[in-house]
Amino acid sequence: VLTKLLALDLENNSMQGELFIDELFETDLRLLSASNNIFTGSIPGDKLPKLSNLRQLWIAENVLFGSIPDEIGDLAKLNSLLAFRNTLSGNMPTTIGHLLELKTFDIAENRLSGRIPEEIYSLTTLERFIISDNDFEGTISQSVGNLVNLTDFWLDSNIMEGTIPNEITNLVLLGT
Repeated sequence: VLTKLLALDLENNSMQGELFIDELFETDLRLLSASNNIFTGSIPGDKLPKLSNLRQLWIAENVLFGSIPDEIGDLAKLNSLLAFRNTLSGNMPTTIGHLLELKTFDIAENRLSGRIPEEIYSLTTLERFIISDNDFEGTISQSVGNLVNLTDFWLDSNIMEGTIPNEITNLVLLGT
């Protein structure tokens, strides 16, 4: 068992098969970097809480499917979630709002849908919120003004509607 494993970087290879193998959850991982491979499978919600010290979860550009499980909100130390360019589906879990240290959230180019949960707007540490190229719908909440540390706010290529709330003017770091 790899109990002392703190970082696992498999990025930019042609690795395939299940990424979330049982042995992974017997570690004290802080970083799981597996982007740009051909990994398959879903994110196992029942096992995620075992990775309680995880800070970076980089699983972009794979063939992962299924939903983002509610248990993602149990990763209290997570500051970066990169899951773009997969085939993830379903709604964005409201438990994302529990990730009070989250700075980067990029789930672009998936098959995710539904509304942006109001809980997202309580993440005042959030710097990058990228959900482009999905099927999110609804309006941008007036609570967007709470995200005062945002530098990137990408909602393009979704099904959003309505007006841009005046509170977006609070986001003075956008584009910096």
